[in-house]
Amino acid sequence: MSAAATVVFVADAPCVGGAERSLIRIAGALDRDRYRPLVLNGNDALAPVLRAAGIDWHPVALPAPARTWPWPFALSVARIAVQLRRHRAVVLHVNDALAYPAASLAARMLRIPRVCHIRFTYPAAGLRWWLKWGLERALFASHSAKGLAQHECPELFPEGRCSVVPHGYDPPAPPPRDRLLALRAENGLEPDTLVVGFVGRFVEVKGVEDFLDMAGTLLAAQPRCRFVLIGDDHRPAPNHRTAMQALAGRLGVAPACRFLGFRDDVWELLHLCDVVVMPSHVEPFGLVALEAAAAGCPVVASDVGGLREIICDEETGLLVPARDSKALAAAVAALLADSARRTRLGAAARARVAARFSLAAEAEALMALYDRLRGEGNR
Repeated sequence: MSAAATVVFVADAPCVGGAERSLIRIAGALDRDRYRPLVLNGNDALAPVLRAAGIDWHPVALPAPARTWPWPFALSVARIAVQLRRHRAVVLHVNDALAYPAASLAARMLRIPRVCHIRFTYPAAGLRWWLKWGLERALFASHSAKGLAQHECPELFPEGRCSVVPHGYDPPAPPPRDRLLALRAENGLEPDTLVVGFVGRFVEVKGVEDFLDMAGTLLAAQPRCRFVLIGDDHRPAPNHRTAMQALAGRLGVAPACRFLGFRDDVWELLHLCDVVVMPSHVEPFGLVALEAAAAGCPVVASDVGGLREIICDEETGLLVPARDSKALAAAVAALLADSARRTRLGAAARARVAARFSLAAEAEALMALYDRLRGEGNR
């Protein structure tokens, strides 16, 4: 049997968010008889997670190109090229557009096919700048994200250069009851308290302000309701997290809120929630919706982007207009008042994840894409 080929992933993120969790899962799910993953990591935040997952990685600086002082960028290109040649890489897979320039140029010089995962919504000028050295394939997690990128930059994303591969998720076993009781106690959540959860980065487009407005409306009718916010803002304080904590105080909901920051036990915390809310203003995919559904927790989300491709309205969750905290509150209140409906939606959501969003299916689709790109390069 021939040795596995190496696919080199490139990542550069200041924190471990959904894009980074997705990268870890993809790299771990590849068939090692076909493709061996190596991650070139541009930020220390991801290093412990890669190490814990047993994924080979190598640190590399990823400075942006600059006309006034081009040498750090040129050195990065050279060092990446060395790693690509040393490991005989057959495909370069960059985890996000911001990390693309240096790796793209190195792979282009070596004639290695390049995949760029377009994970976020970016301005057209930014996409044209980061992708200016070309790419063989743009990868999207949803048809919505692909359509938006094609609308913004049609010359960069012709249909034949785009692939849509939805994220997959194979959930761990549910946490034991004793662990959930301990988590409730640790976070001041009484056994009979209804819990509404938010998971995500504290940035404006995630709709944290709408979540807190919703909390104020819900508390008027459900004074024992509690709100768990999992996530943070990696920028120095004062930042969006500190602004949202101040807003919670002004709205009078702070005593009912639990700001937990970034956590390694998100899967367990999801099992504390009766409803998970995703009030995003834009959302290329919505990995949290997938994880909450896998936990059997109904999701109330903004009717935007990739969330429409995960959640079936009134079947596996509820969709409401974006930036509408009143509609959000009404939908959540309806679920909190009907435990049978929550159970029914949660069970349907779990079944949909198992049937449509398996990690094995994502890995197989990506390996098939790598195979095609290698074949095209040999013509």
